Amino acid sequence: MNKQVLQTLVLLAIGTACIAQTSQPAFTPAGIITSKKLASSSSVSKKHSSKATPVAASTSASKEELEQIRKMIAEQHTEQSRRLDEIQQQNQELLKKLQVTQEKLSSAELQIGRVEAEQKPQISKIQSDLTDVKSAQAAVTTSVALTKKSQAELDNPTSLHFRGVTLTPGGFLAAEAVYRGHAENTDMGTSWVNVPYSAQTMSRLSEFRASARSTRLSLNAQGNAGRAKLTGYVEADFQASLLYS
Repeated sequence: MNKQVLQTLVLLAIGTACIAQTSQPAFTPAGIITSKKLASSSSVSKKHSSKATPVAASTSASKEELEQIRKMIAEQHTEQSRRLDEIQQQNQELLKKLQVTQEKLSSAELQIGRVEAEQKPQISKIQSDLTDVKSAQAAVTTSVALTKKSQAELDNPTSLHFRGVTLTPGGFLAAEAVYRGHAENTDMGTSWVNVPYSAQTMSRLSEFRASARSTRLSLNAQGNAGRAKLTGYVEADFQASLLYS
């Protein structure tokens, strides 16, 4: 019941109480009449006769209002019952739709489980194949890198391979020159002890020399003799004393 129904019931109770008060005289708890004492019987009859008509009119009016209130309550009750039936019907339809949806959801979950169960071996096989492909690709990449390195070594070798021995040449080339204002008749190294004095004939001669005798060559040889690894290294230059006559 809503707020309007409660208000209607309250009005109905108030109207009933008003009718009861107008139709019966009020008494005190001791049973004494609370209305004013009548002076004489004639005056009482006159007053009752004068007041009888308005009370009857108010009573009939109250009954009509009460009947209207009852009708209004009945109409509201009928309307609320109709609305309640509609709401219950809508709830039943929603429950049916919810049940259908849950059944579809359960069926979809079952289908998903079946598909996963069927596709799981294939997915595992694809993952295994993918791992094998990655391993093969890594091996190919390593092989290509080694091939490029070997090709670079073949194009620009730094060592010579002969019967299991690796020969690695090394060293450097040197070109030197020296000019002296006083000739010493010596090689690239200047001997300060042999610088001629001004009184000597060699002091009036100049000297220019060029040489590559500081060139140094080396050779590194490596090889295996069974489980032992042998290494040999030799180095030589052209620095030897020269005598000039």
